[in-house]
Amino acid sequence: MKKNKASLLDEIYSQHLQVINGIKLTRREIDIIAFFVCGRSAKKIAGFFSISPKTVENHVHNIMVKLGCNSR
Repeated sequence: MKKNKASLLDEIYSQHLQVINGIKLTRREIDIIAFFVCGRSAKKIAGFFSISPKTVENHVHNIMVKLGCNSR
C-alpha cells in the first residue's frame, strides 16, 4: 500500500507540480514552499526533513530567485 501512495505522489509531482507557470521547481523546493505556506519556520522545516536550517534558507533563496522575488 505504501508503495502505491509513493508512486502516486511521484506521479503528481512529475505531472503537475514540477513546472508551475513555466518555472521549473525541484521536489524539495515544492516541499519547502508547502511548509512555508502552512506557517512553518525554517527551523521546523529543517527538523522535519533532517537538514540544517541554513539548507532550508538556501532552498528559499533559490525559490525566490526563480520567482524573481526580493522578499518573502
